[in-house]
Amino acid sequence: MNRSEQGAWLIAALCSLVLVDGVILLDVPLCRPLFAFTYFSTVPGFLLLNTLKLDRLNASKRFVLSVGLSIAFLCFVGLGVNFLVPIVGITTPLSTSVLVGGYSAALFALMLLYRRNAVYLGFDFGTYLYRLRSIWGELVPFGIIAFTFPVLMLMAVRMINTAQVNIAMLIVLALVPAYVIFIWRSKPPVSTTTYVVATWMISLAMVLALPLRGIIAGGDFDAEFGAVQEMIHSGWWTFNLSSPVYSSLTSTFLTTVYHFLLGTSALETYQFVGPILLSILPVTIFLIAKRYVSSFSAFLCALLFVFQVTFLEAAVTSVRSRMGLLFLALILLIIFDAEIDGQKRQVLFLVFLSSMVVSYYTFSYLFVFLCLCTVILLATRWNRPRSKRLHPEHTLSLSILVLSAALVYLWWGIATQGSATGFITALHNSISSLTQIASLEARTATDQKIYATGLQGPAEVLNLIAYYATAALAVLGAVIATLRPKETKFEREYQSLMIGSLLLWVFVVAMPGLAYFVNTVNLLAFTLIILLPCIPFGAAVITRAPQLVSTVLTRSGLTTLRGHENSSLRALSRRKEQAQAVVVVLFILTFLANTGLSYQLFGQPRAVLLNSQGQQYDTWYVHPQEIAAGTWLSTHEDANIHIYADGYGSPRLSIAWELLPVTQQGSPHPLVFVVRNGQGATSGYSFLRYENVVDGTAILSGQTVTSVSQLYTPVANTSLLSGDRIYSNGGSDIYYTYRNT
Repeated sequence: MNRSEQGAWLIAALCSLVLVDGVILLDVPLCRPLFAFTYFSTVPGFLLLNTLKLDRLNASKRFVLSVGLSIAFLCFVGLGVNFLVPIVGITTPLSTSVLVGGYSAALFALMLLYRRNAVYLGFDFGTYLYRLRSIWGELVPFGIIAFTFPVLMLMAVRMINTAQVNIAMLIVLALVPAYVIFIWRSKPPVSTTTYVVATWMISLAMVLALPLRGIIAGGDFDAEFGAVQEMIHSGWWTFNLSSPVYSSLTSTFLTTVYHFLLGTSALETYQFVGPILLSILPVTIFLIAKRYVSSFSAFLCALLFVFQVTFLEAAVTSVRSRMGLLFLALILLIIFDAEIDGQKRQVLFLVFLSSMVVSYYTFSYLFVFLCLCTVILLATRWNRPRSKRLHPEHTLSLSILVLSAALVYLWWGIATQGSATGFITALHNSISSLTQIASLEARTATDQKIYATGLQGPAEVLNLIAYYATAALAVLGAVIATLRPKETKFEREYQSLMIGSLLLWVFVVAMPGLAYFVNTVNLLAFTLIILLPCIPFGAAVITRAPQLVSTVLTRSGLTTLRGHENSSLRALSRRKEQAQAVVVVLFILTFLANTGLSYQLFGQPRAVLLNSQGQQYDTWYVHPQEIAAGTWLSTHEDANIHIYADGYGSPRLSIAWELLPVTQQGSPHPLVFVVRNGQGATSGYSFLRYENVVDGTAILSGQTVTSVSQLYTPVANTSLLSGDRIYSNGGSDIYYTYRNT
């Protein structure tokens, strides 16, 4: 490429950057969030990939790697801007103009590196037109149909929000397994491009369903959203030694950055940006699984993860843990990709490892454990190939183990000391709980249901069957993968990761106290990322069971084989279809269990996506009356008086504070105390949300209380309902309680 071509490309790249910066700084409606999100979520990673001369990867790999690298770029460059800009006297580095300037400078440097390293930067319109035509031919018809899923989901959610009718939602959900079955039975088989597009569109539709449903606040929403509010209010990020949520950069810090770049509200940014970025996680799982199984089986593996609770509820519970899963999947993708050579793999591994560490502390500790298992197993002669040509170099070496442990210690042990202390305490409690291995009372409420204790109705029985079927096939496939590595083609490193994942479950079963730190649902998602490609092999073993029984009977003389049918190509093809059928059935069971359709079939309205009543609706759905009450309280409260609410009252007040005009905002995040027995305070406000007022029930420590009057505040040990009711709107009440001193 000559000098004139380099100059022309650089001018074009700079023009695109200037255009996006201008749209952001001029706050052009509609264009600002669309242009800014698309540009900053893909272009930085694209430039980094091409700087590493990885431009020859296929489009789907480049896409997911570009998004992952862009997230890392926004976090780490933004963190650098946060600490370097105050040196020149700017006290609020987290602002639109400062962030745009900092990211633009970093992108300009990347453009210069890309221009210097690139071999060809020209644009051949005829070549790209030919590629578009070929892609269109690969997508017809199933790939084109897949693009309708997000649109249909939007229409279905709108109908349930406006008319309270869920028939459209039921139809849209039913279309997913129907679509999968049609693809399965289609002749000829669909292209890999279609599978990638279908996986992405289905995951995008499902992960955005709850944010489109309304303001949904569950799980760690209050902690994460509160941290975002504090960063926006203060204009900078600093180490918080007591809050691990504050130090999870890929959720709280990233949301804050996108808030200033996109110009959307903090609530809209939190609800939609994270889930849209996470929609590439199933695509990454598909690319990992495709190395070892057929395209359709890899597609099923990806959809099995889409319809896990962890992914479906990503927008309303804990974004940071899901981001950790995304970077774990990206690590697995680049470790075992033969198209990425040693040095480039190490660079990408370091970036994604650092990103996972600053995302979620639990997954950081678990990954160090997996690295330890891998290093130990690789040091032995276990499953060592005779030929050194079979992947002789290992990425997960002793130096990587030391590096991973060092990163975890530096970030969570020094930067956030509370996490390290919590880890040591959890480890001590876990070891101490070995004596309670047979005690169900020592386990969490979720774990008790895993042992079929406390199941409520046939729907939960069906859900338990789905979970056990998934676990059984994954474990069986992992065993086959380690015993027959030549047939399954799994590398020794991957086999070691499988064994480490299974050991984690052994420890959780043996030490009930460990589940209180790890969280069984998160552990399931973490290990599934690794074990999902094993499920088709487990299904294949199930379908071969009749043949194995027949062989045993024949050798024992009880029966005889008829001809050579079992060794024919037709029999092999039939067994392959049977194995795929087993995984399809597993997918349908998982789909029914985790979308709430199983409860719906048995007359239990539970899922907020399908109902305007039930457990999820009562605890997660934020009503306008609650926002109105919170807004009123925020403008009339005394900052020196505590606010008391039940376990789900705090998120409502956080949202109400965020919706206030900036000129009316006091503290960035209301200090809300969950009600508890005891005395000490002299006065306080009691905030009653919709469920407290309408149903008379409340949530405290994960259990439903029969009456709100059973909850007490520290104000003279009085009930939430005591004192003077100073505000009421039919869906939310506020009481003021005081004690004479």
